[in-house]
Amino acid sequence: MYYSAPGINWDAVVARNKELLTRVVEMLFSLVIGLDEKGMVETLPRATHNYIHRILRPAESALRRLILIAARDIEPATLPLRAGEITAKPLAFARGGAAMPNSGPVFTGSRGLAGVVDRPTQKAPKKLLTRPPVFSLIDPRKQFHFGPRRRYGKTVPRITFMDGRDRTPIPEIKLPEPGDPVDAKRLCRRLIALKNALDNLDREALRLARRKARRGISCLSPMRPGYPPGRRKRPRYEIDEILKELHSWARYSEEPNSS
Repeated sequence: MYYSAPGINWDAVVARNKELLTRVVEMLFSLVIGLDEKGMVETLPRATHNYIHRILRPAESALRRLILIAARDIEPATLPLRAGEITAKPLAFARGGAAMPNSGPVFTGSRGLAGVVDRPTQKAPKKLLTRPPVFSLIDPRKQFHFGPRRRYGKTVPRITFMDGRDRTPIPEIKLPEPGDPVDAKRLCRRLIALKNALDNLDREALRLARRKARRGISCLSPMRPGYPPGRRKRPRYEIDEILKELHSWARYSEEPNSS
């Protein structure tokens, strides 16, 4: 149990669920032969690709909620500022010469001058464009389609000629097989981003705290309304129970502290 006299031991919550997620991620990496933190696999069998995808999506949702819990006690005032971030509010002068507070932000560049932002004079080298994949801290938003439902044909037209020729043969439809090779580049990038974020949980928590501090109080929650992505009504894998528990803890961590 995580309950204590003053409240909840959030460090114990993070440590336990991080250990569970690490075991799940290691299992996923063991299914992809030849994949490491810097490697890439071109194709995977369809059955393996589908199995990894069924577990990867709820694992990503669980990690987002674990990062949210880890960033719970990080104060925005203690974060070091970076070049180009909002620091303070400037003063606007009225007609009489009196200084009035303005709601606009002040940007500081590397020179430290208010209102001055250093712009790069040279283009970024090409090697920076091939950076490792970055884990997304925000849940994908729900997509709603209100247009008419698209319908697909279930039959194949067969043209008959009156000159005695045979009918047009029906094209052979190849059904997907479990062993068919499937492109796995995008799946591998998601796996690598998931493992890097889990191994550097404190760094990802700082990323989330910076985002909240940069966007202010009106920042929306990283979690989308309703059920998390990848949630199953009937738990089938171990990750389903982990996601269910972390989603409850994350919702509870966002409640205001009334103590």
